[in-house]
Amino acid sequence: GHAMYAHSTHPDGLMFGDAELTSFLRLQILLALKNGSKLLPHREEFPMPALIPCPGGCDEAQYCSQQCAQEAWEGYHSILCVSQVANPSKMIEFYAHADETNDIFNLAALVVAKTVLAATKYAKEGASDEEAVGRAWEPFSMGWKALWWESVGLPDDVPISEEEDFRNQLQKLAEDSLEMLRHALEEPAVRFPALFTLELWGNIIGMFELNNLDVSIPSPVEDYFLFIDELEEPERSKAMQITQPMLDALDKAYDEPCSGSAFYAVHSCLNHSCDPNTAALLPENDGEAQAIIQCLKPIAKGEELTISYIDLDAGWEERQEMLADYGFHCCCNRCQDEHPP
Repeated sequence: GHAMYAHSTHPDGLMFGDAELTSFLRLQILLALKNGSKLLPHREEFPMPALIPCPGGCDEAQYCSQQCAQEAWEGYHSILCVSQVANPSKMIEFYAHADETNDIFNLAALVVAKTVLAATKYAKEGASDEEAVGRAWEPFSMGWKALWWESVGLPDDVPISEEEDFRNQLQKLAEDSLEMLRHALEEPAVRFPALFTLELWGNIIGMFELNNLDVSIPSPVEDYFLFIDELEEPERSKAMQITQPMLDALDKAYDEPCSGSAFYAVHSCLNHSCDPNTAALLPENDGEAQAIIQCLKPIAKGEELTISYIDLDAGWEERQEMLADYGFHCCCNRCQDEHPP
């Protein structure tokens, strides 16, 4: 939910800070657009697909198309859906905990769910439960893994003297999250216990921490406001009577892309070099967030493909410090040239 608090009382009413007022205006605009009391002018120029609800009827998931909803249902959501789990209150508690602490737990649950569904399928085809889990885990086995609470870089505002406490807190968050998921998915947790151990849970989260790429998809909001600004008069002024307050409320956020992170299986197989021969690119404005591995120099047949995990403009010592989060000391040709043994 949303809440607003007064900074102080005032004879004429409540006084709000700029940030709170902006958030309040945004919320009011969103509610007005959602309930239909406000309609965007020229909205027909920017058609948006209707949101598709979860096939199981829960409120946790919505989709951009029927195809997307069906693929999610068959791939993982059918056993994460609040309306389907054995203990709905624990599933709701799990989602709330992830929203409040770290939404990477939601991604880890998706991996577990996909593996459970695949293992169930293989078991029905005659494999033992142990064999079925091994086969089902294969798509995620290639990503480099380490325990999340050990692989996270120490934040700048946490002194070295408090590092142990910091990592213990992360481990406790992971333990709490896993315990909620175990209770929510009682039957799969009993049948496939190997998928619900703290070690595997920590390694799944660590896999995302170490391998994910930041992705962004352009928002249509900026295009809409640019379209309004380029209208001929008097249509422009008429439209801006409605859109200008919205633009003012959004402020600099009007052109922010939809941002997130993604795990790419092929990309996760590439080792690091401080003098890489490839780079992972995410083309802008493609709307699909597809990663491309692009050659940076001629590559001979049989030569290993490498990328950089870090900022290559850094010096040798700083690069080694950044790579410590990945658990290795780089000895690539560039590092050996800059810092001979």
